Amino acid sequence: MRFIRFLLPSSASQKASLRITDALHRQIREAAGHSDDNALPRVASFFTLGYFYGFVRTGFDNMGLDGEPLTEKYFRPICKGIPGNFYKVIRETGKAYQDALQQHDDSSEALYRQGLAAGIADADVFRPASTAQATRLSQFLIEGATADAASS
Repeated sequence: MRFIRFLLPSSASQKASLRITDALHRQIREAAGHSDDNALPRVASFFTLGYFYGFVRTGFDNMGLDGEPLTEKYFRPICKGIPGNFYKVIRETGKAYQDALQQHDDSSEALYRQGLAAGIADADVFRPASTAQATRLSQFLIEGATADAASS
């Protein structure tokens, strides 16, 4: 019995990570389906980095799990579940963001924070009985819009 209880949280967290991956994948696929050649370079933006962290962490939290450690645990598997070498892109963007912070680049930090707020807002999709749709990442990738990304 003790062994089964040990497996249940892992199973719940794995299911949650798959839901999060599917929602991110859907938005990126939607953006890639548009003919605008600007959508794919926007994947490597600080907005996307912030969105990813806010969406994943808050997504776990909204499903009743502890988002902080699960974000760390499932970072790579979630990225690997998204096409286009998303793991490498996010990892490199994270390094570039750290460099920008060391240089006190306020515009980079602002873009990251806009993405973070948008990801947190979109993670409402994972609340019980939610009818929300996560769309802010695809909107940014398609339109490049960030000003209203967290309020739309």
